[in-house]
Amino acid sequence: MTQVFQGQTVSKEYTFKDKDGVLMDPDTITVKIIDPSGAAVATPSMEGSEGVYEFNYNVESDAAKGVWIIFVTAVKGTNTEKKLDVFEVLISK
Repeated sequence: MTQVFQGQTVSKEYTFKDKDGVLMDPDTITVKIIDPSGAAVATPSMEGSEGVYEFNYNVESDAAKGVWIIFVTAVKGTNTEKKLDVFEVLISK
């Protein structure tokens, strides 16, 4: 699990493939970041091409300690690929 301190940046990269396993460039990608209380706190945009996309999320200096959830949904035509990921925010020293 990725661990970051309050005030740091979380960087995540994802690869998207169609149902045949071929890299795909989605028509839309939605990212939702959920804090430990269950509140949706951010929807960062992803950048990339040829099936490989990434985003950076700046964790606030007073962000809640604990496990945060990332939901990613990529859609290309009728093909939808979903990803679930987590990261942990630690208290800054």
